[in-house]
Amino acid sequence: MVEYALEDDANPRSYRRLIGGAILLRGDALNHRDPTLTKQAPAVQDGEIYDRYRSTEKKGFGYAMLQLRELALTADIATNNGFAVQGLPAYHVGEKDNRCLETAFNFYADFLITGDATIKGGYYAGEKLSDINVQIYEVARRHFPANQKIREVIATAKPVVYDPETFGATATVTHGA
Repeated sequence: MVEYALEDDANPRSYRRLIGGAILLRGDALNHRDPTLTKQAPAVQDGEIYDRYRSTEKKGFGYAMLQLRELALTADIATNNGFAVQGLPAYHVGEKDNRCLETAFNFYADFLITGDATIKGGYYAGEKLSDINVQIYEVARRHFPANQKIREVIATAKPVVYDPETFGATATVTHGA
């Protein structure tokens, strides 16, 4: 069952396939509702998440971060229980072609560091950036300890942020350095 969830070719929503479909790279096909196609919004950048198209509702950033959170939590659970995906630790799936969690964490880091939704071309302008998104960077730091962007998100964040969706106020205690 775990193999089916993580990497089985018979599962159209396996973790491996979700990584391949959710993390975008320049030039990837976009959802037909994406403002890049409908309103000449900025083109996709490496590491953006497919759900960015929800920017039409001013919810693209939030949904993209939710998708990143769910992918990272799946990787964390798999890793903590000794499961690999195609022989790789779950956090490193897709690194060959740069379509991986670290690329997504890097892309979204600058928004959390600056608190500015208008950066990187302005695709997310007008959207709310929530402090709860910092919590998943605590989890990411365990798997990418040398990543400066991830470390900077945590360094610029409030010491403890309450996350009503996943961690409460515990991510710093359970995953922090």
